[in-house]
Amino acid sequence: MFDVIIALFDLVIHGDYTPTLHTLGWAEDHPAVDFILTSTGR
Repeated sequence: MFDVIIALFDLVIHGDYTPTLHTLGWAEDHPAVDFILTSTGR
């Protein structure tokens, strides 16, 4: 969960988001997070 939070902060601060396998696996189980990541086009 913290990986996703950190990744989202990276996206906001740096405008860059590099998903890890762990983050992607977590997002798959949480549609809201998956939607946020998808809606940013990353």
